[in-house]
Amino acid sequence: MLYAPRVSGPEVPGIRLDWVGHALTFAALTFTALMARVPPALVLVLVTVDAAASEAIQHWFLPERTGDVTDLVADLVGVAVGWFGWRWVSRGMVSRDGERARPDPGR
Repeated sequence: MLYAPRVSGPEVPGIRLDWVGHALTFAALTFTALMARVPPALVLVLVTVDAAASEAIQHWFLPERTGDVTDLVADLVGVAVGWFGWRWVSRGMVSRDGERARPDPGR
């Protein structure tokens, strides 16, 4: 997806859907890696490097693509969203049945 030729998609006034796609892709990548119990520091370093590398590769090596700093920012927003989502879930804020869990007084 990051290296495929650019495909035009629907346009929504005032919203760059490609930024939403960038953020969702990196949020999913970060969240699933953390849920798989990959060490958080390693996940954050690797997905951040991947985000920067993908934009650099698109800019310098793929003539049909362009690297963009704003896309990198959207990628990093996705990393943060994935991390916060994992923290929320891993702290027991949501029980398995979807109900809000009661806070543990010992935490």
